[in-house]
Amino acid sequence: MPAPTWSVPTRRAPACPYCHSRTPGKAYLRQCASSCGETATHFPVSAARRGKCPHGRAPKARRVCPACGQPVPREYIEGCPWVVAVVGTAGSGKSTWLASVIRRVAKGHLDDRFPGMSLDVLGERSRLRHERDRVLVAETVLYRDIGTEPLLVSLRVRPRARPVVIAFYDSTDGTAANLAHADGLVLAVEPGAVPGDAGIARLAEAVRTARDLRPHSRIRLPLAVVLTKLDTVWDMVDPGSPLLRPVPRTGGYAVSDGVDVHHETTAWLGHWNRTDLLRGVRTAFHRHRYFATTALGDRVGGRREPMAYRVEDPLLWLLAGFGAIPVFRGVERTTT
Repeated sequence: MPAPTWSVPTRRAPACPYCHSRTPGKAYLRQCASSCGETATHFPVSAARRGKCPHGRAPKARRVCPACGQPVPREYIEGCPWVVAVVGTAGSGKSTWLASVIRRVAKGHLDDRFPGMSLDVLGERSRLRHERDRVLVAETVLYRDIGTEPLLVSLRVRPRARPVVIAFYDSTDGTAANLAHADGLVLAVEPGAVPGDAGIARLAEAVRTARDLRPHSRIRLPLAVVLTKLDTVWDMVDPGSPLLRPVPRTGGYAVSDGVDVHHETTAWLGHWNRTDLLRGVRTAFHRHRYFATTALGDRVGGRREPMAYRVEDPLLWLLAGFGAIPVFRGVERTTT
């Protein structure tokens, strides 16, 4: 299977994360500071004089979408964001997976592979969403309704490198607007409850409709199929399986390891008689890869929080395809 080398689309005007309207960055509005009181207003960027609002004060850093009036973080507007839609049935582990990925990167657990990598949650609304999601991991609360609020993050792969801005949308079926603007798609499935050909067909049709594609055309939107809750089948996995092999220690995406995990995961799905899923994905999506992860793991050694395992793999695959991190094709050093 080839490395993720899909062509990176020309970056367009950023889509508002709330209404998805595309507006040039300079057309977003500025907002007066609270000190302007009742006279506070929204005004075009071009109306700011020496960086001041019409009242001569420093405005708020965030921007305001002229289409829907929602405040949008400045870093999001200036960062040419990538959009990742995370879909899956209720209880599939999609929300827990996403919360675990964000926590793992933000806590520096990937420093041995990406020295100095950092992650910031952008905007007050995303921070509130992030705090709510953390309960999914810290307290192992599943089946929790988290709403449709996007999670906006700024990921800096290396110190002083240009940040990669990502908007994550988490929903059961993927709303049309999210699918229409997505640059990557993550489908969360769980052992024993994997959607069959009909479920994949519905997802594919939703993507085609949202993106105005021809019926039955093969979709070029990259799809990461994530087999979640690997901890529930640990005892079934052979100790020599690629799923349990030490993670490659590279400063990018290790293709050889990804291919091994892909084939091992597809073998397990075939073992569970989910060939309909495999066939549906292969037929509908031109670019796809399978992953196996656990966001909860085992609470061993007196740990207060679970140890996530390989949850970052799907994100690294997408980042490699976006051109945000290097790709390594050979056998790489590993770390325990």
